[in-house]
Amino acid sequence: MDRAVEHAGPDLDESRPQPPSWQEYKSWLLPHWTALLDRDPPERAVQEFLEQHPSLLPGAMGDVGPGGHHGRTLGGVWAEPELAGLDRDRVPDFMWVTRSTSLITPICIEIERPGKHWFNLDGTPTADLTQALDQLADWKVWFSEPENQLVFRR
Repeated sequence: MDRAVEHAGPDLDESRPQPPSWQEYKSWLLPHWTALLDRDPPERAVQEFLEQHPSLLPGAMGDVGPGGHHGRTLGGVWAEPELAGLDRDRVPDFMWVTRSTSLITPICIEIERPGKHWFNLDGTPTADLTQALDQLADWKVWFSEPENQLVFRR
């Protein structure tokens, strides 16, 4: 283990710049997020914004997924984690790992361009929605295989 990590701890030096309060950050963040979404940016721009501001992702507070009452684990969220054995186009945009007493549960997040339509005028799902749901199903199947669970835990 890196020696710097072994001795890491909170930075208690009050002379250094301090993070803003949640209220200050939220007051800055939400208008920027809304402005980005209003421009209907490409998915990559949304991905990059969320990488800088992961508190906007579902699960940031440990409130999604089964058995996550201990909250997220392993210290954060992964952007575009590679799951061995899946095609490159089946990589989740983000992944949290939550835990409970007996479960470790990966929460995969797929984002899309904000202007994509999910339903046709007749109420049927669009191809975009079907593709996104297929990706979620692929991850669920991948994680259901015992061999892949071992690979993931390693």
